[in-house]
Amino acid sequence: MAPIRSPLVLALLWVFLAALWGCAAAQAQPRAASQPMAVGPGRVYVVAGQDPAASDSGPGTAAHPFKTISRAAKLAQPGDTVLVEPGVYREWVRPARGGTPGHPIVYQAAPGGRVLVKGSELWKPAWTPLDGAGGVYHASFDPGLFRPIPGVPGPAYANGNNPYRVGLSVAPQDQDLVARPVSALSEAYRHWQKAHDTNRLPLTLGQIFVDGRMMLQRQSLAEVQAIPGTWITDDAGDGVIVHFPDAQPPQDHRVELTVRPRIFAPIRRGLGYIQVRGFIFEHCANQGPFPQGGEVSVRSGRNWVIQDNTIRYAATIGLDVGSETWAVKTLRQTLPQDQHLIISTGHLIRHNTVCDNGLCGITGWNARGLKILDNTITRNNTGGYTVGSTWGVVWYEQGGIKLHGGDVLIEGNRVYDNDAFGIWIDGGHTGARIARNLVYGNTYAGVFMELGNGRGWIENNVIARNCGDGVYAHDSSAITVANNLIFQNGHFGIWMHIVSDRKYRDKLVECSHQRIVNNLIVGNYAGAISLPLRTARSHDNDSDHNVLMDGGPMAALGAPVLFLNRNNGRIDLGAHQGQPASPSTAVDPRQQAMSGRDLSLKEWSELTGWDRHSVAAGISHPVFRPLDRMMGFDVDLSKLHKAPRAADTLEFDFSGQPVAGDPLVWPGPWQELKSGSNQFSLWPIADVNRAQPTTLPAR
Repeated sequence: MAPIRSPLVLALLWVFLAALWGCAAAQAQPRAASQPMAVGPGRVYVVAGQDPAASDSGPGTAAHPFKTISRAAKLAQPGDTVLVEPGVYREWVRPARGGTPGHPIVYQAAPGGRVLVKGSELWKPAWTPLDGAGGVYHASFDPGLFRPIPGVPGPAYANGNNPYRVGLSVAPQDQDLVARPVSALSEAYRHWQKAHDTNRLPLTLGQIFVDGRMMLQRQSLAEVQAIPGTWITDDAGDGVIVHFPDAQPPQDHRVELTVRPRIFAPIRRGLGYIQVRGFIFEHCANQGPFPQGGEVSVRSGRNWVIQDNTIRYAATIGLDVGSETWAVKTLRQTLPQDQHLIISTGHLIRHNTVCDNGLCGITGWNARGLKILDNTITRNNTGGYTVGSTWGVVWYEQGGIKLHGGDVLIEGNRVYDNDAFGIWIDGGHTGARIARNLVYGNTYAGVFMELGNGRGWIENNVIARNCGDGVYAHDSSAITVANNLIFQNGHFGIWMHIVSDRKYRDKLVECSHQRIVNNLIVGNYAGAISLPLRTARSHDNDSDHNVLMDGGPMAALGAPVLFLNRNNGRIDLGAHQGQPASPSTAVDPRQQAMSGRDLSLKEWSELTGWDRHSVAAGISHPVFRPLDRMMGFDVDLSKLHKAPRAADTLEFDFSGQPVAGDPLVWPGPWQELKSGSNQFSLWPIADVNRAQPTTLPAR
């Protein structure tokens, strides 16, 4: 049977598949896709690895499908579709080429079941029990597990292809961290052991799954022996020791061993117009940044669409959407002529679930024109990596979303329960818009803006119950925070200051030109707002027309705490990212005298001129119930007032209601307020069609 070519047959086929796909996607994803399945005008290659008739030497038709996705990826031309039938595919899919405008190459999971693409192998070694330790077994690796992949240049890691010998890195110069054998531990790690007076061994990039459950990696044999469901790489790096979760022998379990550094990523960098839809990607032994290398990666490509997928259980990064690194010589497993490509642009990341990744959910350096829309991003940084961590690895990349660079629209996402920052934009936020997201339950700040001096917007979000600040910014200027609900966060609702003497685009960083307007900032445990006193590097800031009320979960909302900070005292980047900020001298001696103290709204307004029209009333009895997808509170509209919109980017409220025609808006993310009891749906967040932004004057 020849490949499918008839336009009529294709049209009928895809109408039928799209109907089926809607049912399957609703079951597999947190929300169904709003777009129909795309299909190019070219041929359709069918992959059905579970079909006895499947063969990579065949034509790739419905009657004679390919066995692997990789075979189709080698052949697919612009306009072609790779249709993958349900099943498990253990391979690294490496598209050989990209599409063209109007003729993308589409990788589509077929409806009717789950399509899992895994970086692991089923593993059935000879298990040897450890004496005196019930349920603890050792097994050696077959060296063939880590053999070079034909057609893939260079090893996966600096010291070979075995991820169980490689330590987690955080910078280009750390890519050769040796974790095993113990006799060859990297000098950096030996220094860490000595400084902490410990014999704990490095974590490695490997992963082990037993009956679908991820086993937890530990740093000493004693811990593994004591705790079921844990494992450690042996001293030689030639095998692992696993404490199985029950008393059943290992051969009664399904054991999966992660062996691949990528799952869907080209060798060629800079490919464009590729679409990836409907897959589950999991189990990846990828190294940490920098370079950034997700288990799914655009590899500095252009105009990809990544939609309706689940991306999970990467050792470090789930999805990278940028240009990987500026240090191009550190790029691995690509062609030398492609290393210089730093062109990532135009990607659409939509309706995905990105969860349970070791470090970060979505990351990207130098990703222009990026849209991250309507995704669920949760439980990332499962490794708990943080600055000063006792794991022996220092990280600055932990986040649900961690981007370097602006010109991004992050809208309609649910970002929650990450052991990390919720949304973090670092190294430039010019043109960045963080709008209409639900950000809650993250370990650090809900939204973090770092190192930039261009206009960025944080608008119409619900930012609630994060352990740190609701919105935190350092070494950043020109951020508009408008019409958000910032509720019951563990520190301040908003905290902005300077922490270093770094430069951004040859200009010394400041905390200036900030605008905080029309927000509901209520119930945050340490206080409502902290801005720096007015100095040469922190000036022209403004805050007004907000509802400011503090109060803990056991107390009613009441008077807010405001705080004039001195641009020091909370964070010292030290030698890691520039020297500490120079001492700040206030322009106004009264501010110098009152800084560092808790201030009332009246004191704050008289001292700074800020929040003269803000109120500490009008909202009561707030209830945040994310499991019920509901937020409620009582409103006394006689105590609130409407104020001018902060920017023309404010086109829709959180519920998707258009507000572009209204010159005045209520504070907070919902514009359909009424006196009395109000209840609002938190999820799903309505899709909207947003125009390109224009800004109103800064004042």
